Amino acid sequence: MNPLNNEEDLDDEDLVGSGDLEKIIQKTLGLKPKKNRSEKSLVVSNRKRRPKLTEEMLIDPKIGLCELGKMFVGFKMDNIKGNEGANLNKIMQKFELWAQKLAPSFEFEDFVDKIEKLGNSPSVSQALDSLTEKKIKTKTTKSKSTTNKQQEQENSAPNHSEDMDVIV
Repeated sequence: MNPLNNEEDLDDEDLVGSGDLEKIIQKTLGLKPKKNRSEKSLVVSNRKRRPKLTEEMLIDPKIGLCELGKMFVGFKMDNIKGNEGANLNKIMQKFELWAQKLAPSFEFEDFVDKIEKLGNSPSVSQALDSLTEKKIKTKTTKSKSTTNKQQEQENSAPNHSEDMDVIV
């Protein structure tokens, strides 16, 4: 039986001034009655705290700046004039993906603001410098090995120009 259809249970006298209207609505809807304001109760909030974005997180090789560098390995931009916007979108998507991995609770704009502040710290600057040095060393090593291989191939390849001199 629906309590709202039963007019005998709901008299105007019961509703006026007694404060029972809330109780009747709560009972009708199947809600738990609220505690009176006179009853003091300590309400403890169980909300999740947003994790802090720290310098250590930026330096961390698994999720920090190293991971950002790894995300751009093999990344190629379109070298066609007029595709600058598409290239920028690709780069920003990579940054947003990294931001979500590093600090999923941050909005991207908040993440960028925080990264700008943390990037000025000495420890992050030092880590970024060491990453840059490592990158330069690996590029130098790769270019030297490529140059050595090319020289070896040139030296081991038969010289056809000498054969042409003999024929002439």
